[in-house]
Amino acid sequence: MSNDKLTRHQQAYFEAFVMILLMCWSPLKSLGYVAPVVALAWYITRSRDVNSVRLVVLWVTGWLAVSWGWGLFGRDFAFSGAILALFTYATFVLIYSVDARKLKGNLLLHKIAGVVVVAVYFEVAWGTAQVVYGFSQTGTFDQSTGDFVEGTIAPALSASRAFANPMYAANMSFMLLFLLTYYLRFRRGLAALCLGGAALVFASVVHVLVFLVCSVLVAVILYGWRFVIRLRPASIAIGVFILLIPVLVYKLLPHNVQSARNIIEERLASKDTRARSTERALITLPKRYPLMRFVGLGPGQYSSRAALINSGLYLKGFNVSGAFSSVGHSFSPTQRKYLLDLWMEADRNPYYGSTQQPYYSWLSIITEFGVPVFLAIVLAVTGALFKMRMRVKTETGRAAAIGWGASVLLLFLLGAQENYWEIPQAILIGAALMKILKAATFEESAGVQNATSVSAA
Repeated sequence: MSNDKLTRHQQAYFEAFVMILLMCWSPLKSLGYVAPVVALAWYITRSRDVNSVRLVVLWVTGWLAVSWGWGLFGRDFAFSGAILALFTYATFVLIYSVDARKLKGNLLLHKIAGVVVVAVYFEVAWGTAQVVYGFSQTGTFDQSTGDFVEGTIAPALSASRAFANPMYAANMSFMLLFLLTYYLRFRRGLAALCLGGAALVFASVVHVLVFLVCSVLVAVILYGWRFVIRLRPASIAIGVFILLIPVLVYKLLPHNVQSARNIIEERLASKDTRARSTERALITLPKRYPLMRFVGLGPGQYSSRAALINSGLYLKGFNVSGAFSSVGHSFSPTQRKYLLDLWMEADRNPYYGSTQQPYYSWLSIITEFGVPVFLAIVLAVTGALFKMRMRVKTETGRAAAIGWGASVLLLFLLGAQENYWEIPQAILIGAALMKILKAATFEESAGVQNATSVSAA
């Protein structure tokens, strides 16, 4: 493979990634929903990858066949919800259908890193302007000031309160994990890494910060804490994530930390809408639908983002009669009886955020696909993490594995907070970067030589 020219697959993926960045950081929500389909179609067209076409066809055919099966045996099954779910979960089609081995090569890694660094600087600058404006309105960096930090997803200086702030934090976290690997391998990108980390703290999305720190810590333990400790600059970079970010959060955002404690206490007492919704889904619903534990209610039928969109009540501020008018809207009896009251209660409470909403991806998978599918996901994630641990042997391989493993864990944990797995605008950048990081683990021998030459220079 040439060292000064991208292969056809690499060039196609690079172009698709730039498109993903532009669409996911765009203020147009509709672009976020179509981003996986557009990017994957571009990659397949430009790369002429027949295997990817085969896998996409297999995924879509399987999804439609399973939905048809649910429709035959499920009462009040809404096919429109199942079709919407095919699109809301489209991020995972990209993960499934693109072969990371065709992307291996340091040239693509450098080109992707260059684009990511520019995106980080741009979003940090925009987010800084927003947090300064927020400080001028509230007089503190604590409490709701972090809600002002939304970057170009909601470019106005004032806070939109429309989930743009958590999407900003999720996108920034995935880009920082990529830059962390890039720094560990090539000792480049430290400034962007530090500035992005500061912007992430000021965005004050506590659940993202907690999941990020835990993911990095687990990945370091899995893939080479001895390797990290031996590299003093790398140890500093890791320390920024594991030690400095929690310290900054505790010092700068004490009110938000206390709010998180209150939420945990309320959750343990089963008082908030999230706790009651989970109790209904795991205990009450299976009594009414005994087979639900094993096969679920079907995709797009209960608490998933597809189901909520299909109800016609979810997309506040988004033109429901526009992008989704062709599929129609319906609210199933199951949703009406077991979910609607909790959803409305959470919506009416001005102090409730995503943590108290009665829906999240883990719950949506259990209620719509069944407990066995959720357990299969847990086993698949665990198996992939340990399989990577067995495979990587060199220091550069471990560096890439740390970023990849932390990204996989972060994506999995975000599913415990909201329906993140169906929000391409929040996770597609991370999924696309995961492919590059996994490809980097195949470049161990070349990476050793490159890293050595860079260090010597």
